[in-house]
Amino acid sequence: MTLERVKFEAVEFKDEVKKKVKYGLCFTKNQKSITIYTTDQALQEKFINELEQKCILSNFEDKYEIEKLIGKGSFGKVISSFF
Repeated sequence: MTLERVKFEAVEFKDEVKKKVKYGLCFTKNQKSITIYTTDQALQEKFINELEQKCILSNFEDKYEIEKLIGKGSFGKVISSFF
């Protein structure tokens, strides 16, 4: 899977049997998903910081405040925002 037009979100899985928490990343493209997990939350955060530069943010509105619409076209919108 290439990262072009891929959405991702951070997920957390609590394994009640093994009493462990797994930190994951769920990637979605064309209605197909794959999730990878780690037990290291710092590693998950490192991946998130890198992936935010390459993927579509599923939580864009949570991280950025949208100022105004600059323009729009067939494939998307251009907005002015800040964090």
